[in-house]
Amino acid sequence: MADQVMSSASTRFRTAAGFPDPASAAGAYGDADFIRAVQAYRLLYPSVSGLAIFKGNEAVGLVANEVFGLLDTRPGQVGLTLNSDTPYGPVLLGLRDASGAYLDGARSYRLTVPLPVPANLFWSVTVYDARTRSQVQTSQDRALLSSLFDFGDTSGKQYIDLHFGPTPPPGRSDQWVQTRPDAGWFAYFRIYGPETAAFDRTWQLPDIQPED
Repeated sequence: MADQVMSSASTRFRTAAGFPDPASAAGAYGDADFIRAVQAYRLLYPSVSGLAIFKGNEAVGLVANEVFGLLDTRPGQVGLTLNSDTPYGPVLLGLRDASGAYLDGARSYRLTVPLPVPANLFWSVTVYDARTRSQVQTSQDRALLSSLFDFGDTSGKQYIDLHFGPTPPPGRSDQWVQTRPDAGWFAYFRIYGPETAAFDRTWQLPDIQPED
């Protein structure tokens, strides 16, 4: 078989009798490492940068359970953790409950959400592991509650209770996110398509309340 020459974006590959020569093999491994590095950056950077987000929030004056941050995004705008096709305002719930104690995965909590939430599209709450700053991993295999899928018709209701803890509250497992008893946690409440009340504070989200 005649020698062949193939090219990629970064390396020329030479083969002899169907096999790459040593320089070409090294170049192929280098290309593969580069591709993996790009994929890891795209997929993992937003998670590992969670601490930087919290520090940045503190630097501009946000205080957990006291001063909340809202960000209105529109198509074409770019943010680290934002979907540029969907406008939403994240509300930081922080790491503490109404008493000032850190949220503990071994305890049970309730968040009473006033209705209607000023969301033109929908709203959600996502629970994160305080150690990893990634979505909580439990046997429930769930970290998110969303008005798109989880609550049905809430018209006429004044509020809805969401529950968090290691075990489900009686009769409320459909409105519950499991937490890990060995880890602290925090949550983001996101308003997709935020309306005026989300910004002028005529609608306010209360603190997370301990239930035990």
